[in-house]
Amino acid sequence: MTCIACNNLDSISSCLQRDGRNSLCLSCCENIRSWDLCDTNCEYFPKEVSHAPLVKGFELTRVYDGHTHTFVEDMFLPNIFSQLYCEISFCNVNVFDPNHIEVDLIFKIKEITKVNNEEYLKDDWKIAENGEHLRGLVPILQIYTFEHGSTSVVPNSFSIDNHPFMKQEMTSYHYKTWQPFSYAKKDYIKVKEKQEFQEDIIVGRVIEGEGFFGKNDTLWTELLLDKEYKISLDISYNNLIIDKKNQQIKIPFGLYFPFNYVNYLDYSLVVSDDLNLEKESKYSMIIPNKIRDEQLFALPLEGNMNTIEGGGYVQD
Repeated sequence: MTCIACNNLDSISSCLQRDGRNSLCLSCCENIRSWDLCDTNCEYFPKEVSHAPLVKGFELTRVYDGHTHTFVEDMFLPNIFSQLYCEISFCNVNVFDPNHIEVDLIFKIKEITKVNNEEYLKDDWKIAENGEHLRGLVPILQIYTFEHGSTSVVPNSFSIDNHPFMKQEMTSYHYKTWQPFSYAKKDYIKVKEKQEFQEDIIVGRVIEGEGFFGKNDTLWTELLLDKEYKISLDISYNNLIIDKKNQQIKIPFGLYFPFNYVNYLDYSLVVSDDLNLEKESKYSMIIPNKIRDEQLFALPLEGNMNTIEGGGYVQD
């Protein structure tokens, strides 16, 4: 076969481009391979490798009172998510009272370009970092409730193409969400101005890429393309921000589908008759920010989850 880029006859017979019709020579393959062009199942497509120590979720319990501190575990989104988009055909948010929200969702995950069965295949260090027990499940939705909210799936509400589906799990130990193609590595960190260190520079864990920070609950399940997901989420709050002067209660709530493109076809907000929604209330979109995160210490989840940080906001 002839290389489509340079017409070299020494092409790769097993080249796996997404359209499946063309071949490249080894040199051209190395120069132009990409997640958009290639099928990452191809033996010539390199795996992404982390040279940084993995940081899995861990806890410390104080002996004298039994109080448990949970530490942050980084959420790395798989690179293949940049090739997918999500279409939400139904999103109904019911605010029953300030401490209770229920969300009904119907959505499909679709391909922007052909992805075959590539989720995680070249990101296997990332899935290990997200937890070995979750291998085979992917994060398809995050719910932001800040510090005092928790999310659960309404029993028997989860179905795919109207078939009851049980393979799902909700986790609550992620604070930092890193976008596709973010990576961890060992790198030099300047600590000259920090009193904790005697050296000017140390080698530590560094993460680079785009991301945003904020306490979230993450829904993990199987990634099935062009299937209709239906799910109801029950969100409860044990404490809220109360503005006594203006007689207002602030209910922190946000949804994030971690795909390259997201389209809401139907969105509704239903508020109990006993509550009044402020006219100036707005929908906000958080924009990920390009970050170099130098991790010198393990970060406790407690005390670091009452804000959301990103590269900015777009309001409508």
